[in-house]
Amino acid sequence: MKHIFEYIGGVPRLLVFDNATGVGHRIQDEVKETELFARFHAQYNFLCRFCSPRAGHEKGNVENKVRYIRNNLFVPIPEFDDWDEFN
Repeated sequence: MKHIFEYIGGVPRLLVFDNATGVGHRIQDEVKETELFARFHAQYNFLCRFCSPRAGHEKGNVENKVRYIRNNLFVPIPEFDDWDEFN
């Protein structure tokens, strides 16, 4: 995540995690962060939200946001001179 923050030139206000074993473990309704992640979290001062188990609507929302960013920011715009050749 540190490399991502450096690459994008900042730290997002909110990070949403799903199945993030290295980040923490859910015990009933509470998420206990790992010591390493707690230090990282304190240094960069962002908000965390953890998806609930068996809540597919939350995970789909996260995946849609990832897909949007990937499709709109991390894909080079195709360049071509001929529509038929491009198609």
